[in-house]
Amino acid sequence: EALRSFEEAVRLEPASAAIRRALGNARHKAGDTKGAKSDWVAAAELGRRSLGVNPRDPYQLQNLAYCLARLGRTAEAQATARQAIEAGPASADAHYGAATVFSMTGDREKALALLRKALALGASASLAAQDDDFAAIRGTKEFATILRRSVTTKERRLQ
Repeated sequence: EALRSFEEAVRLEPASAAIRRALGNARHKAGDTKGAKSDWVAAAELGRRSLGVNPRDPYQLQNLAYCLARLGRTAEAQATARQAIEAGPASADAHYGAATVFSMTGDREKALALLRKALALGASASLAAQDDDFAAIRGTKEFATILRRSVTTKERRLQ
């Protein structure tokens, strides 16, 4: 069902890198590795085009970094994730996206540090807890501690 919805979304918004990336993720979950890679390549190209208009768009940089990570282009993905943070130093989304990139590309310490910062900037701990892109760090004690502290801190702010 999700796959069909994303295919329809791509038909309606063919220039959206984010939707194409989401279609790639849906295909990946459905076991269509070849289709997923094709969608991530297309999403990366769409992101590069958008960056031609605004090269410091943290959202497009983060989206591009994610696709590059999914395509196994580690060095380029990490460099692009760093650019996203530089372009959006106060952006929870830029830090969260960078954390997923560093998690997927094997830099656990950097992923945990970026996740900590993303949560401090307002990213959702409950989303992070369920995010498959954190599979490489989910089982660590530090991951659990970061999420627990984030929830506790937010609860204190609400009181």
